[in-house]
Amino acid sequence: MIGTPTTQATHQRLTCRNGRQLAYEEYGDPAGSPALFIHGCLGSRLSAAPFHQAALKQSIRLIAIDKPGFGYSDLQPELSLAEWPDLIKQLVDHLGIQQISILTSSGGTPYGLSCAAHLPTYVTKIIMINPIADVGNKAANHSKGFNNPWVYRLIRQLPGFVYFCLNAGKLLFRHYPEGFIKLVHGREMPYLSRHPNIYKNRKETIIEAVRTGCQGILHELQTYAYPWNFELQKVSKEVIIIQGLLDINQHVADYYTDLLPTSRLITFDQEDHLSLGYNQSNQILALAQII
Repeated sequence: MIGTPTTQATHQRLTCRNGRQLAYEEYGDPAGSPALFIHGCLGSRLSAAPFHQAALKQSIRLIAIDKPGFGYSDLQPELSLAEWPDLIKQLVDHLGIQQISILTSSGGTPYGLSCAAHLPTYVTKIIMINPIADVGNKAANHSKGFNNPWVYRLIRQLPGFVYFCLNAGKLLFRHYPEGFIKLVHGREMPYLSRHPNIYKNRKETIIEAVRTGCQGILHELQTYAYPWNFELQKVSKEVIIIQGLLDINQHVADYYTDLLPTSRLITFDQEDHLSLGYNQSNQILALAQII
């Protein structure tokens, strides 16, 4: 069942040790089992809003952040993947949480894996929905869409041009949001047409993604375009891979299953990149429980 995005929650902000602001929003059961939601590239804390009803049903306290440079979070361009876990540790400590599960969507993959590798006393498990691959590994060579080697090469060699394109996309979205969403989610437009609440959430999420500009997205793309530089084998906690078999990069799930000895793969043959998390939110959040 697809939950209706909540309009009741309001974002909160943590002042980090470096003085920057990290924004987050909570969904689901405030007294439930804590889970951290890390959104993908063109996302924000609002990406988790459609999970609200499922989080309530499964007694999950779902904490969704705006990555630095997205939404109400300050840009932190110097923040590397290796330093990312300390940012999350500050948030978890601030919230008084001892243990937490992590839920990542698409481009949230490297950030969640870095936390799982470097915060073993905090992170109990990681659930990855339609994950992406490290550009330094073979699975990335066969990726399609925006996550392919040619796009990554363009990002590395011509970041100024990429930034120009991002700003052009922002301008298109401002004046013609339907056209922009069709450009980004062309294959899944029939799904969005059937679910106007999800379509509305995508518009709201994109607005938040570029609230302060496109620098956050550029930094995100640059993170994808370079090797992640940490050993995935250091992830000793349970890894649950949730993969839609209609997704164009479903081969990445097999790559992680082979690489990570603590992983297990759950597939849905009728789900695509966008539809998977929303359609299967109850099953996914049931797995996020800390037992």
